[in-house]
Amino acid sequence: MKIIFAPAGGFERNKPNPHTLARLQVALEKARESNFDFIVTTGGILERGQTIPAAIIMKNWLVEAGIEKEKIHPYPHSADSWEDVEGIAEVMEKYPQQNFEVIAISQKPHLRRFALILQRRFADEIKAGRLQIEYKEAEGELTCLLDLFIFPTKKIQSPPL
Repeated sequence: MKIIFAPAGGFERNKPNPHTLARLQVALEKARESNFDFIVTTGGILERGQTIPAAIIMKNWLVEAGIEKEKIHPYPHSADSWEDVEGIAEVMEKYPQQNFEVIAISQKPHLRRFALILQRRFADEIKAGRLQIEYKEAEGELTCLLDLFIFPTKKIQSPPL
């Protein structure tokens, strides 16, 4: 199964900020150019004044852009990167006999963070060959102390821990 993973990058009230919009645009591009099974959107209430979880707002944006709502799995329970990856785990748990290819979309420093988190969270699945991960960079510059981690930020095929 092919999953496109688009975590929220921030909101202004109930509207995606430029980082989230860039991630959504890459997810939409990837969905249109490939045969995919699910887009996983993640994020809860992230900002003051926001009343709808980020994952739901992102799902609605993708539906308005032409993606079938049945192909979008929102995970509205996350407030950080560690919780974001649980949206992928939910899909994997529904299909225990399937192998998965995940395309993770974010800005450069967060791709490094997601590389670390995904490799730790899904170490057994990666080693068993059940999960392969590709990283796709979205536009926008973010600053993050995790830039100190030495991880490639483009395409990585499940590197060893």
